Amino acid sequence: MLRPSSRRGLTYADAVHFLGAGESKFLSYVGRLAGIPAGAAALATLSSVDLLAARNEIVEWGQSAFRSFVERRAGLSRFDRTERLVAAHTVLVVNAFFECWGDTGITASEQAALAARSTSESTPAQVAEVLAKATVPMPSAAVPPEKLRADLETYYLMLAAASARFLEGLSFPPPHHPDKAAVVEAAIRQYEITYRSLAADVPEFAIWAAMTDAAAGRATTERVGGELATGLADIRAMVAGLTGAAAACRADLADQYRRELGRPIVDVGDLPDGVTLPATADLYVNPRARAGRAEQGSPVAAESWWAEAAEVPEIQAFLAGYLTGWDAVAAPLVVLGQPGSGKSMLTRVLAATLPPSEYLAVRVELRSVAADAPLQDQIEAAVYDTIGERVPWPELVRSAGGALPVVLLDGFDELLQASGANRADYLEQVRDFQRREADRGRPVAVLVTSRIVVADRARVPDGSVVLRLDPFDDKQIETWLSVWRATNQGGLTTPLPVEVALRYRELAEQPLLLLMLALYDARNNDLREGGDLNRTDLYERLFAEFAHRELAKREPSAPIDAAAIARELRRLEYVAMALFVRGAQVVTEHELENDLRELLRNDRVDRPDRARSLSATQLLVGRFFFLHESRAREGVDQPERCFEFLHATFGEFLVARLVVTTLTDLAEEGKHQARRPYPGPLDAGPLYAWLSFAVLTGRRSVIEFCGAMIGRLSPELRDACDSLLRELLRGAAFPPSTWSLGGYQPLRRSASGREAAFTANLTTLIVLVSPSEGVDPESLGVSWRAQALLWESQLSGDAWQSLWTTMRLVHSRSPDERATLALDDGSSVSLWQSVPYRSDASAESIRPEPIFRDVTAEPGTYLGGSLRMAAFRADIGLPKVLAHSAAPFLRLAPLMTIHDAASAGTNLEVIMEVLFASRDDGPEARHLSNTYQAALSSGIDAESAVVMRLLEGDAHRIEPRTVLNVLLEAAQQTNAFSRSYMTEFADGPARILAICHRRNSDPELIRAVYDRIGGHTKVNPGQQRFRDLLRQEFEILGVPFPEELFA
Repeated sequence: MLRPSSRRGLTYADAVHFLGAGESKFLSYVGRLAGIPAGAAALATLSSVDLLAARNEIVEWGQSAFRSFVERRAGLSRFDRTERLVAAHTVLVVNAFFECWGDTGITASEQAALAARSTSESTPAQVAEVLAKATVPMPSAAVPPEKLRADLETYYLMLAAASARFLEGLSFPPPHHPDKAAVVEAAIRQYEITYRSLAADVPEFAIWAAMTDAAAGRATTERVGGELATGLADIRAMVAGLTGAAAACRADLADQYRRELGRPIVDVGDLPDGVTLPATADLYVNPRARAGRAEQGSPVAAESWWAEAAEVPEIQAFLAGYLTGWDAVAAPLVVLGQPGSGKSMLTRVLAATLPPSEYLAVRVELRSVAADAPLQDQIEAAVYDTIGERVPWPELVRSAGGALPVVLLDGFDELLQASGANRADYLEQVRDFQRREADRGRPVAVLVTSRIVVADRARVPDGSVVLRLDPFDDKQIETWLSVWRATNQGGLTTPLPVEVALRYRELAEQPLLLLMLALYDARNNDLREGGDLNRTDLYERLFAEFAHRELAKREPSAPIDAAAIARELRRLEYVAMALFVRGAQVVTEHELENDLRELLRNDRVDRPDRARSLSATQLLVGRFFFLHESRAREGVDQPERCFEFLHATFGEFLVARLVVTTLTDLAEEGKHQARRPYPGPLDAGPLYAWLSFAVLTGRRSVIEFCGAMIGRLSPELRDACDSLLRELLRGAAFPPSTWSLGGYQPLRRSASGREAAFTANLTTLIVLVSPSEGVDPESLGVSWRAQALLWESQLSGDAWQSLWTTMRLVHSRSPDERATLALDDGSSVSLWQSVPYRSDASAESIRPEPIFRDVTAEPGTYLGGSLRMAAFRADIGLPKVLAHSAAPFLRLAPLMTIHDAASAGTNLEVIMEVLFASRDDGPEARHLSNTYQAALSSGIDAESAVVMRLLEGDAHRIEPRTVLNVLLEAAQQTNAFSRSYMTEFADGPARILAICHRRNSDPELIRAVYDRIGGHTKVNPGQQRFRDLLRQEFEILGVPFPEELFA
């Protein structure tokens, strides 16, 4: 199996090792270097190899490898084909360079003459080192064409520099050197020509080019046929027919997924008269998207992270390219989107359209499997739910022959809500599962969907491609509505026109809400006269309309007033609350029946045409468009009926509606009691029941719905709600036993746990009803820090995090200011505003001139999150000391985690180690060298510049060999080349070399550093040759420039 030497991809040595080097001595040696350090002793074995002759071997072998692959690709499994494709592309890149290197200035006669001369002082070792250590750029789903070209240019510059050093080292160098810039440009041109030529014979090459290139994407899909408007059918055409037949079990899964595409877009009961729901295959419209590659700690939930992401104009080409490339089996593809953006539908359509001859697709609804089960158990449970067969995962994969398994994990956000536990490592578990399967010879691709708002509650594996679904544009809305009109032309007089839908762009740009708009308009064209409408308004009208229609159907002769509709909706709200308090998306019939028995009491929801009365659960199921029965959960002795909403936001709207209605009713009752001569106590039992089991902030949509509903209240009613909430907060530790619904116990919770949830929700509602400038925590009448510590200790990790990420506490900097608690607006986080003001600070101790400066961080970063949590918790003392001590560094660079052999630390820690480490040349010298290398490994230019200045200072004091070894290691790091630090800030290394030479250091080590940077490399400042810059630094120090050393 092909195993890359780099976490990012293959080196040329990897490809040679995999494909076989033939009879070439040079290529055989390079192939043996795959995955091992190219040490000096090993490189010495190349002393008898002539690179000029090896260049011809490289080109001829590469061309032969291409021909062999094209001729023999039939009959390979999907992953075997991908391995060979990746290796062939790697060879293509290197071949393009050496074809051009031989054509730029060195004639055949000069080559023959050079080959006949002594090469004792020049070997191709440095070229071999680049081929063995540097990752070859590869087309990727997260790399736009311009970035790929820049990566190729960087790689070719490395090869050109190493090749130039080979020529410089010849005893009799050629009369002139090939121009490196010309070689690089010619190599890129040759690569593009060869790539296009191969794309005509190898479909995957065309698909890779189309991943992030709109023009190539259109050309590819036109070539394979089909329309781009709806569906993912072109993926089947793009990747089908490359290997053999599918196994029976694989075919059963694929057949079931295809059948589901023929069903309506959502599973509903009764619809408005004349409405027909189109099939999923017809109505699905390919979304627009953006893609990026995550690194360790990437804040993929932050909008700022997506500013540099690549646009994905054609998602079909993107997915086809991704699934035929190396990225697919290395880490999960994470698909993010807003509620209703089409994430789940994408997995349904993808599972149905991937050709079973090439792929074994398994779709897993994470809300329907055990949340705490291992991934393999979740997959096997999903297979059983789909085809009714229990098949162990290894047997299923083996039965698929050469097809690549593709696991589609839908709803990571719902998994978090269902488990109630911290699943921050779930995506890392997915990656580890992929690694294990690859080790067992069963490589697997995995796609995971999630709402954007919970993406920061999981660690995205380093190297994962992250895809974000963007809202519909005008053309996609028009395409969707054209299918809707065609389906309903006979039943509806005037289906929803495009121009009307575009008046509600905020809603129409999400597929689910566009469907809601179309259904709402289908009744009496109500949308055209509805005025301004937001999501909350739309849901309110939809639910009221469907409740009205259900009542009219059941009791056609009975009058239908607002109270009747409210009662009908209240029953549905209780179902939503049953899900919310359990943190689940699915509730069993037994659980729901127990809840409704307490909540409905004597309300039996009787049917007028039945002599007997059915339970509320039995009558509610199937009554509403929004609620339906899901399949029985696997693993239960007696299959149990379960219920869920068609979309999570339906239930979240109903939860918000129930909470706000209960709150306003209670506030109105309080106003009424206040006017009575003998006011009675308020019964806050229902509000306590709704708010003491789960936090509202755990569902971002609930907060948004609550905010919209509260925003419609009159100022007087909002003030009454505010007063009521504050009163309840002050007495929350002692809920009266006389409150109603005391028997409502959907879950076992301790008294302190219920108090924590209740007070957290009361505080959240106070923020929502208060003015936009926020709430003073001291005005709440409770100890804020004690309250925050109660929340942290009694709530789950995710619930606690949802509190301090939804609301932000900004502390004052003077006794004249007040702290404010408000909804988080996504702005930068201030260090100064994250530490509470100390009222006992002495004015006399403050210096007259300011010496301290603030530090800010983006809220989605590690530092930003840490400051937000500390501020919310009102931390002081040690956190204050640590934060202010780190402030000078944090203004320079972000805080990053660094791992060593035994533990983990931060880049700040290694900077401090460098600053205060012993300058002895004894046992500490090795530690100092290692610490310097760690400090230079972050790839952050500002941080590296500071470290380089420290290293320059140490060059005057400690053993020069230690300094030179650090500099050599830094120059050899791939990331240093990729970020061009050593060439962009080359004056630092040049001064260090001059200082070490003046101190009579080892000339061979000085020359090694010089060679690694490259004497002819253009560097800054001044875009001059490094050799010329080095000469200037020698002159500044007053040291004669050693011409012979740097010849």
